[in-house]
Amino acid sequence: MSAGATVPYLAFADDTIIFTRCSEPSLTALHEFLLLYQKQSGQKVNTGKSTLLTPARMSEEHIRLVETTLGFHRQSFPVKYLGVPLVRGRMGTTVFDPLLAKLRARLFHWSSKLLSTGGKIVLIRHVLGSIPLYLLQAIYPPKTVVVALGRICNSFLWDSSVDSKRLHWAAWEKLCFPVQEGGLGFHSFFDSAKAFACKSWWQLRKNDSIWAGYMHSKYIKNSHPSIAVVDHPPASWRRLLAVRDFAERRIRWCLGKGLVDFWHDTWCGDLPLALVVGVANPPHALVAEFFTAHGWNVPRLKEWVPDFVVQRITNIRFFPEQDDAMVWVPSHNGDFSVASAWEDIRQRRHTSWIDRYVWGPIVPLRVSFFAWRLVRHWLPLDSVLQSKGVALCSRCSCCRQAQETVSHLFLNGTVARTVWDHFLKMFGLLPFNAASMSAMLSHWFFSHSKVSTTHVRVLVPLLVLWFIWKSRNSARFEAASATPAQVIFRIEEFLDQMGTSHAFSRTSFAGDRDCPWARFGGHFRRDKNVAPVAWKKPPSGWLKLNTDASVLHGRASGRGVPRDHCGKVCFAYYKEFGELDVLEAEAQSLLHGLQLCADREVGALTVESDSKALVQLVCSDMGSK
Repeated sequence: MSAGATVPYLAFADDTIIFTRCSEPSLTALHEFLLLYQKQSGQKVNTGKSTLLTPARMSEEHIRLVETTLGFHRQSFPVKYLGVPLVRGRMGTTVFDPLLAKLRARLFHWSSKLLSTGGKIVLIRHVLGSIPLYLLQAIYPPKTVVVALGRICNSFLWDSSVDSKRLHWAAWEKLCFPVQEGGLGFHSFFDSAKAFACKSWWQLRKNDSIWAGYMHSKYIKNSHPSIAVVDHPPASWRRLLAVRDFAERRIRWCLGKGLVDFWHDTWCGDLPLALVVGVANPPHALVAEFFTAHGWNVPRLKEWVPDFVVQRITNIRFFPEQDDAMVWVPSHNGDFSVASAWEDIRQRRHTSWIDRYVWGPIVPLRVSFFAWRLVRHWLPLDSVLQSKGVALCSRCSCCRQAQETVSHLFLNGTVARTVWDHFLKMFGLLPFNAASMSAMLSHWFFSHSKVSTTHVRVLVPLLVLWFIWKSRNSARFEAASATPAQVIFRIEEFLDQMGTSHAFSRTSFAGDRDCPWARFGGHFRRDKNVAPVAWKKPPSGWLKLNTDASVLHGRASGRGVPRDHCGKVCFAYYKEFGELDVLEAEAQSLLHGLQLCADREVGALTVESDSKALVQLVCSDMGSK
């Protein structure tokens, strides 16, 4: 491979890369070894899947020698090993086409479903944004690819489907901030790639792996990693070089045996001594050369560094019986973590208290996203579209009199003013003529010293804005009427539903025990014992029917699916039953499923339901009644 770096093979599970000379003795020895391995292990090398990778200038004679000796066929670069593309030369954008295609496939699958904006945010945070991370740990893609990754995620957020494009109100990089800093909690792919590069630099500096040893032998050689110069550096070294200065400034050394570079490692203060003293090309020396069994060798130190540095050094303790320890400063325990590196790399904005409350845990995600857009005037209101050059006539769909603007629709219009006055009076707040959306939200969020992110005074103003927007859309697109009474009723109904689902706690009504929904504050979230639940197969030749039902806004619906003993779905059904309670809906869903099974002449059948009350009723003598 190179002087001092011998890497005979790379192996992970059943994926193995073997490096060998292209000579007949070497190839014959390798072939005999593989035959011996097959004989001893009982496993067989699949020559059909095994390939030969060659240098660019390898002759056809040598290629035929390998093919005839080992039976492997030649494969050209790029190839994929452990999910990472291996290329020869410069890494082009086409290498990453499978990754982009995988993201687009997920996007196409999800876009076919009726996802709320809250659901999209969750999927981007935890699924779509995580798919490229494995690849970013190993290589740094071209900038074009990283930009394309962001565009795919941004399109999924703003567009209604793959074929239906909408206005993208913000670029991807502007969304990659924590929610309290005005973002959506996404991670920039650029920042993630740099954080993973810092991890590689940390592993290089620890020098306790095959990869680190290879990099030291091939590129660093007898130099120090922080000043090593590589002529015509490959992509792997350029990736490390991009974060070298950043990572080195965050690495410190705790002295043990003293096998630390005296000049270039940061072990005395926050800078290497070469920078403190101002030495351009200092001779190589280890810290261990400057202390003895009795302590620091002060006379020798004074020969090398000024007195103020000597005084600083003599105050440092060392432990010769222990190994030197490398410390990552941003981490709380000194060990490197990608999270701490990302937190130190990412761009920052000023923290916004408005955004912190808007994204409170008590607020539904879709409402938080709506309010986040509203504060920034990123809603398709008439005045906003006109400011973007769209020529249209404007009239408020609620009062049908004034022009539709943010302040009129949500703050000062007839409907908005009546709704705000109703809830301000309910919570004992004085009428407030807000000049902006942030001013109105601040009036609520900071109206009481006990208001927290889970307080009802955070939720109520956001629900007022949300249901005004819903009523406006119904009036504009469905020709429905938008009255203050309707908006107030929908808000109070939503609060009742949250109360019955135990979404509130005692802190939600701190200082507001006279609030109409304070009766829900006495309910604490019950500790739920987490237990694994698995679908159990029916006996061979049997089918199992699983049924369920739900009641939403007084309307009941049921669904079910029968499967055979292999788990294969036979058919599925969904049916709406009208106004029923939960138990009746569960029973109707079960009855409908049994009727469908009877119509299809299903033989042996077992039934499973998640309604304990229904199971007890069916198994009791009351079932026939």
